[in-house]
Amino acid sequence: MIMISSAIGALPLEDVERWHKEERNHKKVPCPDIVRKYNLSMGGVDIFDQLMEYYRTFLKTKKWTLKTILHFMDIGITNSWMEYRIECGRIKVPKKRKIRFIGISFTIG
Repeated sequence: MIMISSAIGALPLEDVERWHKEERNHKKVPCPDIVRKYNLSMGGVDIFDQLMEYYRTFLKTKKWTLKTILHFMDIGITNSWMEYRIECGRIKVPKKRKIRFIGISFTIG
């Protein structure tokens, strides 16, 4: 993997434990600082991508412009829902009062 950053470098190297398949145990390997900081912030992106995939707006079209508009609409809806969840946690809304995220579907026909 190639990574580049103008803010973070490879040093300092820090040892991290990774699973070794063949030997079936954990081994210490050197980890550059840029990879460590990337991994720390990746969780939110993974959740966002997963929600986008689960609740994508489906519309069969060959027009790239409409696909792009729908994609940005999905991004806005997913981001708004994630912000809503954070705010519900901050003000301690009971679980049964929270709105569920179900996405949007279109039918043209």
